[in-house]
Amino acid sequence: MAHTNTAILKAREQLIGKHTEAELRAELHPFTLMLLKNQAGLFSNLQQIVDSEGVQTEAAYFERSNKTVTNVRSAAITGEVGSSNVRTLTFKPYVASIKVSMKDAMHNVLGSGFLAHELYSAIRSIHAEIETDNIAWAENNKTTVNNFISRYGSFDAVSHTWAVNGSDKDQLFAVVQAMLAANNYNNSLDIIYSPDIEILANIIKNSGAANANNLQYQMNGYAFSGVSNKFSVDADEQGQFFASEAGMMAMVGRIPKANAIGVDKGIVDYSKMADPFGSGLTFAIYHKATAEDGTKTQDVSDAYQISVDIARGAAPLSNSGETVIYKGSLLNSAV
Repeated sequence: MAHTNTAILKAREQLIGKHTEAELRAELHPFTLMLLKNQAGLFSNLQQIVDSEGVQTEAAYFERSNKTVTNVRSAAITGEVGSSNVRTLTFKPYVASIKVSMKDAMHNVLGSGFLAHELYSAIRSIHAEIETDNIAWAENNKTTVNNFISRYGSFDAVSHTWAVNGSDKDQLFAVVQAMLAANNYNNSLDIIYSPDIEILANIIKNSGAANANNLQYQMNGYAFSGVSNKFSVDADEQGQFFASEAGMMAMVGRIPKANAIGVDKGIVDYSKMADPFGSGLTFAIYHKATAEDGTKTQDVSDAYQISVDIARGAAPLSNSGETVIYKGSLLNSAV
């Protein structure tokens, strides 16, 4: 079945630009793009992780340690020994299956576009699931420790969310930077927010020095900003966001080795496909052709399973409850 790889390549060529069509439009997945952007910086052993099918993958890091400071010099030194630790990456498979009938394709005016359409639909669905899980992962891994104290809102010790006063919306992005700085993050930031905050972000980005109020300066400290449709915003909120120092959150994808190298066993074959959405992910394609009598007799159905394994990670911290992911919300009114 050497034709399969060629069919996949042809299908991918047909997919390019499909996401501009109204019926097949895809949801935004900026959280995925941000996490993938950071993978090489956060995972120093990235290639080893990508090639780690069936093997438990760990990442090592140095633990932070506070040293005792005195005012006495001495010949005898009783120093404290530092320590390191490891974290285990957990991969989750995302799998979608499609089926294309040879005779249905032959008798349909869209013909050869069937495979392209089905592949597109499968990958679009996988992306939607990944983005939903990105938000859930950030929610489950957000910090419960926040040292920021400000009149521009307060930290909810139950939801572990910094709630920005609705009346302070014009200073939202400056508040986020101040919050991260209060927790000793002083570099550029990554931020993902819900659609209503995207409206505010666009207003701020376009309120420069020529405007009565120059708000644009707030956006200078962000390495990445994007809007995700997967937030569940509460009734008392205008929107929600997750923020961290740039590069502190990341994602890595992997596929089975058989797909990575390409294997054709006659009955089945294994190949791969670059993401037509341009995320940089590679999807595994498992193909099996079967002769069957379905709606049409003596038909051949081509079954494909499209998949990718995803692991997410954040820069580890040793303090209990403290993480690099800060959740916030913009309230409808002042706290």
